[in-house]
Amino acid sequence: MLKSLNEKIVAISIFLIVTITGSAQDFSGYVVLNSGDTLFGLIKPYDNEAVMYHEVRFFKDGEKTKFEPNEILGYTFENHIFLTMDREDDFGIKRKVFMRILEQGYCTLFTYVPQIKGIDIYDPTFNSGKINTPQYYLQRTGEDLHRIDFKKLRTGQDPYFVDNPQLAYDIQRGKYKRLGIEGAVRRYNKEHTIYEKENGNDQRN
Repeated sequence: MLKSLNEKIVAISIFLIVTITGSAQDFSGYVVLNSGDTLFGLIKPYDNEAVMYHEVRFFKDGEKTKFEPNEILGYTFENHIFLTMDREDDFGIKRKVFMRILEQGYCTLFTYVPQIKGIDIYDPTFNSGKINTPQYYLQRTGEDLHRIDFKKLRTGQDPYFVDNPQLAYDIQRGKYKRLGIEGAVRRYNKEHTIYEKENGNDQRN
């Protein structure tokens, strides 16, 4: 039986997320096996960040093991959380990948960087071209993963934040662009929490 998102987060149990910088350095971390057992050791990030969404290098007692998403629930190092998620590609095919949590709460924001054959870098400025650019996904508690289409979000064709009209309006006005999506989700979660406290059970969805 698959674990829920919240169960996975509890299993990994680290909640502070910061930006990854490429490094060949080893970091203390751990992986959570599908059984729920935790293995503590060292994790060596790849210089090519995209690889980190498809496998992790784990060292324990001098031995190296490479784990793929179908083998573990997730891994963490230096306050970065990667969870195993079912991602649907452009052809409707689902497969397991690692996704990194950027914002966590009622609505969790994930990022994922696809691997493109022959391309070793991604573009942090999101200037699209023949390079692999990060993708972003949202998941409200109890709901399916939702890939963000920023053009549709800005034009109102994607009504994901319709239950917060002011936020949806600010997104359409351009207040929150691709690089500011973390701030939008943080605000969404904060205002959702306030709404719940003032109105009891959430009735907006």
